[in-house]
Amino acid sequence: MSFEQPPSSQHPRFWDSPNPATLVFKAQDSECLFRQNVEHLAKHSQVFKDLLAFPQGENSEGTSANPIMLPGISEHSFERFLAWCHHLPWQDDSSIIAAAGDERVDQLLSLLHLGDMFLIRGVMLWSIDRLQIMGLHSAQILGIALKYRIRSTEWIDRPVKALIVSTPISNITPQHLDWMTPRVFLLVAKAKEAIQKERWSGVAPLQRG
Repeated sequence: MSFEQPPSSQHPRFWDSPNPATLVFKAQDSECLFRQNVEHLAKHSQVFKDLLAFPQGENSEGTSANPIMLPGISEHSFERFLAWCHHLPWQDDSSIIAAAGDERVDQLLSLLHLGDMFLIRGVMLWSIDRLQIMGLHSAQILGIALKYRIRSTEWIDRPVKALIVSTPISNITPQHLDWMTPRVFLLVAKAKEAIQKERWSGVAPLQRG
């Protein structure tokens, strides 16, 4: 017995008119297809510019019948990525991300990840600027900085200082450990231990009367 695959559907927003520069993409978790003018995307990314160099034909990858698969990328993540690529300077953030709280953080991290994957610095900077005002825990800030090679006082120096000086080891949870990796946690713990020893070295021993 064989089961028919459900038909793929065209994305209601990101389905450009066909021309020699359009390619069709498909997210991992959906049957929804995105048809995009890659010349526009190539303005932001060398990755898409390279796609234009591939020979195109009736059966080549990038058609509705044979879309370019996006492993590890969800439909909603790719939607937000394309929304950023198409947003205009006078449009507010809600044209890209409308969520709040933890959901907004997750969506910004997803966008940051795609900016890194597709080598688009503008996407990364846009996401970083908005993550910076979300009140993230120092461990998460440091973890993001290390993963995406963010070099700034706000993303390295301040969270490291907060973890070493202001955060008791007992308050560091498994989630914090996952964010900053065991290796970084070990460095933080050693630094805290060294500071503690330095403090106690200057304390005179109690004298028994």
